[in-house]
Amino acid sequence: MTAKLSGLVQLIENVRSGSAAARASLLRDLLDIYLAQPQALTPKTREEFGAILAALYAQADDATQREIAERLIPSPAAPGALLAALAASGLHIAAPSLRAGAAFTDRALIEVIKTGGEERRCAIAQRKQISEDVAEALAVHGETPALVMLVRNQAAAITPGAMSRLVAAARRKTELQKPLTERFDLPPHLLIRMFFFIAAPLRREILARAEAIDPSLVRDAMDAIRDALLTPGDEDSAEVSDARRVVEERAAQAQIDQTFLMALIEARENASILFALAYITGVDTRAVKTMFKDATLEALAVACRASALSRETFAALAASLSSAPHNGNARAPVMLDMYEKISPEIAEKLMRFWRLRARAAADAAKIASLLHGVEGVSAQAG
Repeated sequence: MTAKLSGLVQLIENVRSGSAAARASLLRDLLDIYLAQPQALTPKTREEFGAILAALYAQADDATQREIAERLIPSPAAPGALLAALAASGLHIAAPSLRAGAAFTDRALIEVIKTGGEERRCAIAQRKQISEDVAEALAVHGETPALVMLVRNQAAAITPGAMSRLVAAARRKTELQKPLTERFDLPPHLLIRMFFFIAAPLRREILARAEAIDPSLVRDAMDAIRDALLTPGDEDSAEVSDARRVVEERAAQAQIDQTFLMALIEARENASILFALAYITGVDTRAVKTMFKDATLEALAVACRASALSRETFAALAASLSSAPHNGNARAPVMLDMYEKISPEIAEKLMRFWRLRARAAADAAKIASLLHGVEGVSAQAG
């Protein structure tokens, strides 16, 4: 410990035996010193300062603790030890601090999520910015109240894996269902999965949102997706290039239909199946891969039904996937019944979300490709 801080420690010892007012005054004065120029302090000094401030904070009365918390909430430079003390305080201090404290690191928040109570998790779930790591921790450790607040927080960056965990939890925790379906970043295949177990009023609400989408936007999206699908990529493998060429030739002759798809399935032309099904359903190959990897086959059933593919075609696709390494599917018979039960009209409405999402992804990829080209030209010119 530095000589200066040793002196402060001695001062604290002297004050500790004095009045609460003297201790509170010292706490304020030291905090002023720390916040004036925290960047000028070495990491070691900041750590020592934090320990001293936390010790004084623990000795302070409730009114002083609230005063200190209010000062620290907007500060991006509060010491970690003092933040930990705030997080461990009574809920009337901890909750607003965890909800809005600018200096809390992801590591500190995750520690509170793991060891704190549900009320503290709820406070963290309401932060204006929530990273993927923090959202993941909340999804793993949170109970229903915190999970609902997390899902309602559109600023929370929730990974597809965490989103899948939340959707699975929504089967039991029905309070999650409505806020999940209202998230703009809910992957379409998870929305479709939820459609099969949520309550009827919520299903009607989803379909109403889909019906409000301008059909011309969906048609334009499908056209753009198909154009992107047939555009060669710089990093295409020979197999992908061949599959793209085959589908492009059939598309030019308007011959991408069920007969063509069934022939590809029988020949086990996996790459061509991927491109042909993407073309028929009006989504990109990434979306089709997601359908293939989904063991429930629900998204694939909806996509096939929406695209007027027959029960036999869906059954053939399901059978081909059941032997794939990533998809040991034993639910194909159940999904055939689901295929029959869902109407083409409902399936088409559900696919609107996916087609518009795929269009946005295709546009983003095109912009990234153009920017990459511009950077390459600039580098050559330089």
